[in-house]
Amino acid sequence: MKLQMCAIVTAILVTNFGDSLRAASSDAQEIVGTWRLDSRTDRDAAGVVVPEPSLGSNPFGYLIYDRAGHVAAQIMARDRQKSPSPAAVATSDPNNTGASGGYDAYVGKYRVDPDKKVVTHELELTLGSADVGRKIMRRYRIEGDKLTIQFEPGKTGITRTLVWHRVSR
Repeated sequence: MKLQMCAIVTAILVTNFGDSLRAASSDAQEIVGTWRLDSRTDRDAAGVVVPEPSLGSNPFGYLIYDRAGHVAAQIMARDRQKSPSPAAVATSDPNNTGASGGYDAYVGKYRVDPDKKVVTHELELTLGSADVGRKIMRRYRIEGDKLTIQFEPGKTGITRTLVWHRVSR
């Protein structure tokens, strides 16, 4: 009797939650890989492109998500000799990291929330010491081998959009 009851409960759980578990599993699996940065654009509320000096208008970078839940991000200005500052640019923004000399990097863990389409990066190693321990949230959209990430970097009315292309799984 206990075995039959366990089977019934399992069947109910699979029926009721199977689709959401598959969706969560699918997004978490789809984000895994190495992604190369194609573009990084800041726009104001009217959609006008706003210059962002710390990494320039056309930075180069990689974003890596592994199956164990680790993330690594590295982005640099293409012409680092023209970067604004050799020292770390401090940021009071809770959802953005500080660049140093035209370079930004961090490593940590990540969690995917497929219902909200948000990935949270929990920073463990960072270029700027003020960023250690910070949790930054990014909205994401995956279309084939294209990953689009958006967030508000703390500047009033600005939305940053990063478009990445998968280079490996």
